[in-house]
Amino acid sequence: MVCPIDLSYSKAAAPTFARTLRERFETELRGAVSVVTTHVAAVPAVVASEFELIPEPDESSTDVLGTFEGRAINALREDAGVRSRIQADGVPWGELKGYLADRLPETLDGRDNLAFQLVAKAMNEIYGKQNEAWHTEKKLGRTGKMVTVVRLGRR
Repeated sequence: MVCPIDLSYSKAAAPTFARTLRERFETELRGAVSVVTTHVAAVPAVVASEFELIPEPDESSTDVLGTFEGRAINALREDAGVRSRIQADGVPWGELKGYLADRLPETLDGRDNLAFQLVAKAMNEIYGKQNEAWHTEKKLGRTGKMVTVVRLGRR
């Protein structure tokens, strides 16, 4: 039979990898917290005699993914150097993806794919609709391959 070392559970928690990962994730989240109010779904019409509905109070919860996305988008919004390059000659999609990925936590699962999808979302939030305020075009890259470039203006 195994006998616990700390019968009263009064000692500090053991330094495990899971604990380290959790503390790292919580630290990253504290740096980028935003609160999103959840909406209560509309209740269908019912006869009051059937049962009594008691509305639940509005709850607020932290949208973790939305918080990290917002922080990455705001970093792009505030980076005058990248924005001026987008306005002038355009910036390769992959470079913008890398920029946004670098601003997402390393602990985030699927960070690279999220950053790829975040490029269009960031451009829409910062500049407006695609093909109206900004567009993509194919250009010959430095390596001689065709790359997708993000530029401002109508297509």
